[in-house]
Amino acid sequence: MTSLHPNIDRENLKNSHLIIIGAHDSSGGAGLVSDVKAANALKCDPKYVVTHVTAQTHNSVSDIFPVSEESFEAQLNSAKPENQDCKNLNVVLKLGMVGKKWMFKKIYSFIEFLEREGFSLKLVIDPVLLSSSGKSLMEEEALDFLKEFIFTKVTLLTPNLIEAENILKMKVRNLKDVEQMGEKFLSLGVESVLIKGGHFFERLSDDSNGVIYDYFCSLKRHYWLKAKKIKLNNELNPKVRGTGCFLATLVASGLAQGLNTSDSLVIGRCLLNSSIRKSRSNGGASILGPTGLESFRSSDFPIIEAFSNKEFYGKKDLTKKRGFKPLGDRPESFPWLYPIVDRANWISRLAENKLHIIQLRIKDLEGDALEREIEEAVYLSKTYNIKLFVNDYWELALKYKAYGVHLGQEDLSSANLERIREGGLALGLSSHSYEEGAIAKGIFPSYVALGPIYFTKLKAMNFSPQGVSALKTWKKIYDCPVVAIGGINLELLPEVMSASPEIVSVVRDITLSKKPTQRVKEWQKQLSAKSCM
Repeated sequence: MTSLHPNIDRENLKNSHLIIIGAHDSSGGAGLVSDVKAANALKCDPKYVVTHVTAQTHNSVSDIFPVSEESFEAQLNSAKPENQDCKNLNVVLKLGMVGKKWMFKKIYSFIEFLEREGFSLKLVIDPVLLSSSGKSLMEEEALDFLKEFIFTKVTLLTPNLIEAENILKMKVRNLKDVEQMGEKFLSLGVESVLIKGGHFFERLSDDSNGVIYDYFCSLKRHYWLKAKKIKLNNELNPKVRGTGCFLATLVASGLAQGLNTSDSLVIGRCLLNSSIRKSRSNGGASILGPTGLESFRSSDFPIIEAFSNKEFYGKKDLTKKRGFKPLGDRPESFPWLYPIVDRANWISRLAENKLHIIQLRIKDLEGDALEREIEEAVYLSKTYNIKLFVNDYWELALKYKAYGVHLGQEDLSSANLERIREGGLALGLSSHSYEEGAIAKGIFPSYVALGPIYFTKLKAMNFSPQGVSALKTWKKIYDCPVVAIGGINLELLPEVMSASPEIVSVVRDITLSKKPTQRVKEWQKQLSAKSCM
């Protein structure tokens, strides 16, 4: 999987073109008004195409006025990308309330035009079938056209549970039915689908534990996206308008920024949670509040519950942590230097510097030789009172009682997290994207590493450099220590420490140094100076 860094940068928009098609809500609670808030939250400047003008309050819809065919077609023509360099332009199209077959036909022609011209197109659809007050907003023949002709173009479909039931003509009785729904949507040609849970999931499970469940499914993967219910005005998950529009547009904006679907979905859910938390009461309903990457809280960031470790995940109460052994030191003892070495003898060579933590990462041994090296490393780490994390080889880490194990996200499907936790080992996890960050958050590790912060030649990476601004975002997400890793040297350390990571991990700058012990002292001196600032 390739993914851009979590940092959202306005420069990414130079080659993007976001178009939002939907209805104007006269009450200001949903539709294009909500879309504007969402796009602004991710610093996008989209073009808009109006399908209907509505007359409504927060509690009822009195009338709906579709625009004329001439107006609709003129708006679509005006929304066409002006940049003629088609190969380098990423066009993202988001559909909200459309409702009319003739509108879908014109949208289909518009999509065909973009494809003929060679634009890279991504399509996000929030299939608005009913108003929150129960008024039908889509003709049956329009829904049929959508399913037959446009579904095959869809990057992400975002129905809520009732919309999904109406589209597929099936009734959901339990969470397993929701998973089957996802497969049915894929069989209709959509690339991926998010079935939004909201308060409807309360009728599916008595064991919600204060959690909202959304289900994501694509041909490549599937998972549950979980977030804490938000209490406003002493009411748990009150009626908040415009959430569906808001989330779909956040995802579309993320795609326009160059993020992949899953990363866009995670940060979208996070900013939706933030906006709900800041919502305000207005005329019997709550209106979404402002949000942005600078204003969300750790509790807003969702959790991905992947299927790779069912015996570990289960239906946890997100308000109760059942994580791994903490690093166990006072917060004021940070920041730490975290060298990564490939042989046990490095531990005794560097021990005079009184290191807190070290990682053994071996890539060129196997069998008995590998086991002997890990056994020796554990012995030396205990001799010198250093917390040793063994990279990858969790079973040997358990066997010889290392302090902890470090895993990459690709190792989670094969590692037994429950055995590691019950064995009393600490767990460190790598992360490179919002999606991986959401997976890590649900595991409650001892630390989370973000990298590479800068370009590194150490190993081939599927991820672009993250940057210090992403490190600052990671600090907001996690309660556990955050490790900065990748391409960091002493010259870059002041910039890295502006994000206040608890731990800085270093490989080449120490192991390739002519005087590694002296180099460690230089690192610790600078880190100590930063901790006193």
